[in-house]
Amino acid sequence: MRTLDDIIAFIAGPCDICDALRAVAALDLPDAWIAAGFIRAAIRDHLHARPYARPHGDVDVIYFDPVHIDPNADAAIEDALRTAAPSYDWSVKNQARMHTRNGDAPYGDSANAMTHWPERCSHRSAMDRQRHCDAGPL
Repeated sequence: MRTLDDIIAFIAGPCDICDALRAVAALDLPDAWIAAGFIRAAIRDHLHARPYARPHGDVDVIYFDPVHIDPNADAAIEDALRTAAPSYDWSVKNQARMHTRNGDAPYGDSANAMTHWPERCSHRSAMDRQRHCDAGPL
């Protein structure tokens, strides 16, 4: 796995990552991505020739909506995702608001927000663009 196209092909492959992506895409959230461990662990296992196993822990969903920054909106999205795909442990955060928690200048979009994460050297993200998986800010 050496290129962005390799990562996209892996994400779109036989593992269940695209199922989670489709659940998020169905909500039509602005600038939405599944990020962090769910994607990173699957790629790491693949690179180490381990068979795919759904990563443990939560599925981090980020989106960027500067108009609706109430944390209750995130909770409502988590509830909708739990209803649509109950086998995942969903965690949703609107990145338009997270700069205040992190003491940063306002973020411009989800990709910009991810550059401020502590693990930015290893963050990975993916989105479903009209039923085609895509990988993002690497």
